[in-house]
Amino acid sequence: MINKLKKNKKKIAIYLVIIIIAFLIGYLPTGYYCMMPGNIISLNEMVEVNSINSNNSFNMTTVSVIKASLPVLVFGKIAPNVRVEPEGRVIPEGWTEKEYNIYSQYLMTNSHNNAKLAVANYLGIDYIEINQEPYILRVVKGGPSYGMLKSGDIIVSINDKKIDNVDDAKKTIGMHKPDEKIDIVIERNDGEIVTEQIVLGQTDEGDALLGVNIITKDKEVILQGYDINIKTGSITGPSAGAMISMELLNKIGEIEIPEGVLVAGTGTISADGKIGSIGGINQKIVTAFRKGINVYFMPKGNIDDISIDLHKYEDMEIVYVDNISQIIDFIADLKNNPESGSFFYYYRINKVLSAHKSSP
Repeated sequence: MINKLKKNKKKIAIYLVIIIIAFLIGYLPTGYYCMMPGNIISLNEMVEVNSINSNNSFNMTTVSVIKASLPVLVFGKIAPNVRVEPEGRVIPEGWTEKEYNIYSQYLMTNSHNNAKLAVANYLGIDYIEINQEPYILRVVKGGPSYGMLKSGDIIVSINDKKIDNVDDAKKTIGMHKPDEKIDIVIERNDGEIVTEQIVLGQTDEGDALLGVNIITKDKEVILQGYDINIKTGSITGPSAGAMISMELLNKIGEIEIPEGVLVAGTGTISADGKIGSIGGINQKIVTAFRKGINVYFMPKGNIDDISIDLHKYEDMEIVYVDNISQIIDFIADLKNNPESGSFFYYYRINKVLSAHKSSP
């Protein structure tokens, strides 16, 4: 009986060790993230303009970003089309996950507003901007404002000068010198108004430093004559901006995607219509190809980031652009002359890269 109990205890101990090892392997963080091909998402229902539905809509591509346990990390190292990144290159050093998530959501909301501005500027539509209060996203630990200002504070004034937006706050701080004292009035989450006296620090360039990250968290752009509602849900980051602007133009009726052609793309957007580079371009190209996309627009600034063999994706036309007018012209030319598309005006990306890689 005693021997049996000893054997049972030994088995239990072995099982516990196995469970602990499995937990350590499967759940303990490794300090890495894996970026994998994600999904294709239609912008037809996400981008509403005066309740208009499109016959054919633009699509956005996503990247799946996973915090890597040891098995996921091993998979990421050996699997094709997966990129492994250290945590510091995904979440900035010193940031909490909550702060980064708020910032990522801000980037998406900002891309909504920039898409509207790009469309308004392209078509000459009047617009207004509201809710531009400078919101303190985070306070740098050990910085001049640490312990006095808080995440979520709204800057009301600096040295009795009313602050209306982020640019105003940055310019006002920049007018001062390091080691100067400023009186800063902020509004807390609960509505409390607080005044703090802060001695400014110094940046590496020798400029005055408040030691906070400021964003315009609740800014909204309204285009006169248009009821626009953009709903991207839990998707975050700025890379959908270019396609959101194109879907707005699609709904407004400025462009029309040819029937039967599936179009997707990626890229940030600025108010003047310029399209900027993004992360995860290789994974997004793979995603688009797997989902049967016919034409994929990517930022010109991402050309040097291509590492996949584009010959595997020749059935999908990959077109690089750096402003929305190029996409508009491409779609118009594709509709009017479907046999040739717009390749008299734009190089196919694989030809560009072949020339780029073979050059000395």
